[in-house]
Amino acid sequence: MVQGVVQDSEEGTPQGGPLSPLLANIYLDALDRELARRGLAFSRYADDCNIYVSSQRAAQRVLAGMTHWIAQHLRLEVNATKSGVGRPWERKFLGFRINLAGKIEAAPLSVERFKLKVRELWRSCQSQTSEELRDQWRAYVRGWWGYFRLAEERRKHFRIGRMDAPPHSGMLLAAMAQLERTAAQATPTRTERQTTQSGAQF
Repeated sequence: MVQGVVQDSEEGTPQGGPLSPLLANIYLDALDRELARRGLAFSRYADDCNIYVSSQRAAQRVLAGMTHWIAQHLRLEVNATKSGVGRPWERKFLGFRINLAGKIEAAPLSVERFKLKVRELWRSCQSQTSEELRDQWRAYVRGWWGYFRLAEERRKHFRIGRMDAPPHSGMLLAAMAQLERTAAQATPTRTERQTTQSGAQF
């Protein structure tokens, strides 16, 4: 869409569609093989990639080297504004991060977006009954938790439900209790891993 006018696209794929990550995973398979050949620890999905190394100097070297390799071999330009070097707890990956204790948790930005959505769902100006608000909230929570159930650090997920109690705070607390029960029933997959000191993110 250009200035409000829908136009046919001659290249690329629609952002947010299922085809985009599928094609990215296929095309960037060469990147996975190159990272493995170099003996680097990494996590990648579509065009999001974190590479874990032992020091900031190594991270800067890897970031520069892989940026050059991607441009030369894949003919792609790495987005400099979204790429950088930092500690694992300073960077996020698909809405998650590894905290100081070496546990997987929802990234701070993901939590802030959750809070905004909570306030939106429970604002008092909606022409809905308390039961409708409750059901809408439960549907959102189930979807949110279905994605973030892999989080190993969960305490702050339960605390955020008690922030700035809205007019229907009783319903909200009941919904948060439902979230806690859902979390208690979830059995996240835990894998052995080594928390590295620094990393490069594309």
